[in-house]
Amino acid sequence: MKNFLLKLMNLLFKRRDNVDDLSLYPNWRIGLSSAASWSWGVSLAVGMSIMYTKGLLPFIIWTAGNILAIPLFGIIRTYFPLSKHWPRFIFPMIVLFLFVEFFCIVLNLQGILTGFGGNVKGIVSYPFLSPETAKYAVMAIGLFVVWYIHKGGLKMSVLTDYGQYAVQLFGTILLATLGYFIGEHHDIAWVIIDPKTGLSGLEWAKFGFFGIVVGIMGTSHHWQRFHAIKEENILKVSLWGGLWFGIYMLFVGLAGLFFSSNIVLGTIFVFIMIALGASSIDSAVAGIEYDAVQLGFKKIDLHYRTWIARKEKTYTIYPYKIATLASVIAVLFWPYFASGSMADLWSFMAAQRLKIIGTFIVITVLITWFRWFKNKIKK
Repeated sequence: MKNFLLKLMNLLFKRRDNVDDLSLYPNWRIGLSSAASWSWGVSLAVGMSIMYTKGLLPFIIWTAGNILAIPLFGIIRTYFPLSKHWPRFIFPMIVLFLFVEFFCIVLNLQGILTGFGGNVKGIVSYPFLSPETAKYAVMAIGLFVVWYIHKGGLKMSVLTDYGQYAVQLFGTILLATLGYFIGEHHDIAWVIIDPKTGLSGLEWAKFGFFGIVVGIMGTSHHWQRFHAIKEENILKVSLWGGLWFGIYMLFVGLAGLFFSSNIVLGTIFVFIMIALGASSIDSAVAGIEYDAVQLGFKKIDLHYRTWIARKEKTYTIYPYKIATLASVIAVLFWPYFASGSMADLWSFMAAQRLKIIGTFIVITVLITWFRWFKNKIKK
């Protein structure tokens, strides 16, 4: 019985080998993985929320920033090589990474809750489950995602992204197509004025564009992917990522025009939100492991004496175990953090991210240009 339990525990929780090796995957495949992990639940749920509350033009502007984000990261990493040293700055970069990955888990769990009709502000979806039941269903999905990344690491995230992206893309195509025939045709204004504040949706759009276009550079799981491939492939992967993401976002916009709360569209919506949420949460879990490594965590051997057998044993703590524990805590405490609307939560995270990443971009560009001018003068 003891041997059986040990084998079962190894089967369920033992880490696989070479989980960070992406060398066998072509550029388009890793680019697709980048797109899938970038298409958080916010890309659909918040995208619709922006469309309904800010207007069609702010949504288009925000979408453009979304699509350009992955290629911009590739351009910065390729033409400004100093940027590869950003993760060496524990404060603020690694702190930002952990902050964003935490919000990645929270926002995507909130997105899945939206799919179940769990009473999320800003989105009206079909109520498949009561709010309380939906909450526990979402937490179960979150813990399952944490488990398979605990087993398979970054490679498992990339492998599952293939199927998750397929669900995202074909789901939104189906949602837009069926929505045209059986959904509600929304008469959405180009720009909406907030009745409470009197602010135009275009005022938010400026922040929305810049907040999202640099956002991927504040996300450690994308740094993790670029570190796992050859430097010369980074730009190609980022361009593939932008292409895959742009195709998906085109149908997100179309789906938003016709989405309504009925059981057919709601069923498609919940499957899309699970795929969106899982693809980003699993990347966040792997990203937290990357953060742990950057913080200097290596394997730690803990020696202890068993109470019954009185034998000395050793338990080894690896960075991925720290990531698993942190991710489980994020999932379990998600209901306490997810009190606002998804648009509000995203805006809060994006505001903090924009300040730090914007500063690092400006400093990196200035130093690069200074060195270039200095070399020109010497010649």
